Amino acid sequence: MELKAKDIQSTQFDILSEIIQLSSEADRFEQIHDQLIEKAKLLLDFDDCSLALLQSDHQTYRLRNLISSHPYSDAGKDEIYPLNKGIPGAVIRSQKIQFIHTDESNEDKQTNPDNPDLLGRKIGTVLSLPVHKNGNILGALTFTTPQNPSFSPEDINIAKTLAAQIALLIDRTERNNQLRDAKEEIARLGSFPELNPAAIIEVDHQGKVHYMNPAAESMFPLCRQQGFNSPILSNLPSVWEKMQKN
Repeated sequence: MELKAKDIQSTQFDILSEIIQLSSEADRFEQIHDQLIEKAKLLLDFDDCSLALLQSDHQTYRLRNLISSHPYSDAGKDEIYPLNKGIPGAVIRSQKIQFIHTDESNEDKQTNPDNPDLLGRKIGTVLSLPVHKNGNILGALTFTTPQNPSFSPEDINIAKTLAAQIALLIDRTERNNQLRDAKEEIARLGSFPELNPAAIIEVDHQGKVHYMNPAAESMFPLCRQQGFNSPILSNLPSVWEKMQKN
C-alpha cells in the first residue's frame, strides 16, 4: 500500500513537472490551455473547469469555460460578468479559495443563477482558486464535479500549483501583448516620415546624409551625394557655426 502511494506521488510529480515545463516554454496561454487541462485531468477528478480574468476596469471579469460537460456550454467562448456576480467574482474580490459542496440531502438542487459559470448545472463540489502573481490578482480558476465531496487537501495543493502556472502564463501573455502593441506603435510612428509629402532630411554636422524620406529623394535626388554642396543644405554649415558659438 505504501509502495502504491509512492508510485502515485511519483506520477503526480512527473505530470506537474510536465505542466511546469509546458508553461515555461509557451509565449501565450491560448497556445497550450488545452494541453494544460488535459494534464490537469490526470491529476484531478473534475468535469468542468473555467478561467475568469479580471478586466482593466476592475469591475468585471471575462469568463471562459476551458472544459465543460454541460451540453449547452461553449468551451472556449468568453463572456463578461460583473465582479459582484458568481463564485469567480467572489474569489477575485476576496483573493481567497472557495470550496463549496451542495447539501447531500438535496442532490437535485440546481445551482444558483447568480453563478454564471454554473448556471443550470447539478454540482457536488466547486473548488475556485485565486490566480495571482506578485500580489496582484489576475482572476480565478474554478473546478467543478458532481461528486460530493471530491477534492482532498492534496488535490487542493495540486490545484494551487496549476493556478500558479496559469498566473505565470497569463502574465507572460499580457507582457507579450504589450510588447507587440509597442512594436506596432513604433512602426506606425516610423511610417510618418515615409508618408509625409514634405521633404525630410537627416544630416550630421559633417554633411553626411543619414536619411531622406521618399519626398526628399524625389525633390533632391543628388542631395545624398552632394551633402552640404546641395542647394537645400548649403546654409547649414553657417547655421551650425552660430549654434556652436551660442
